[in-house]
Amino acid sequence: MTILSRFSTDVALWEGEAASVKEAVYAALLDRATLKGADLRGADLWGADLENADLEGADLTNADLTTAVLRGADLTRADLWGADLRNADLTGADLSSAVLRGADLRNAVLTGADLEGADLRGADLTGAVLRDAVLTGAVLRNAVLDGADLTGAVLTGAV
Repeated sequence: MTILSRFSTDVALWEGEAASVKEAVYAALLDRATLKGADLRGADLWGADLENADLEGADLTNADLTTAVLRGADLTRADLWGADLRNADLTGADLSSAVLRGADLRNAVLTGADLEGADLRGADLTGAVLRDAVLTGAVLRNAVLDGADLTGAVLTGAV
């Protein structure tokens, strides 16, 4: 498991050595990484492998997560406002109470994802796969769902 502490968009302390975010992303597999509460605002995480990573409460505002692998990741209460998640794989990810306002989730895979209480206002979910996703109590006002696959999704109390 990779453990990063005091991870920010400027400096990361990675096993005691300083590294820029870009170096850390390209130098390490971040699957199962512990990034709880990390400040990753505007980070370039394009194509990053964050499978099963702990990103609970992380600030990923305006981060580029295009084609990132976030299968099984814990993004509970994470702030993904304006994040680019085009073609990202969020299969089975926990996004409960996450903020995804204005996020770009076009063609993202969210099969079996938990989006209970998530704020998706203004998010673009065009072509997204949300099969068997839980969207109980999610806020979907002004979200774009053109061509999205909601087969088996739970939308109880979603607005």
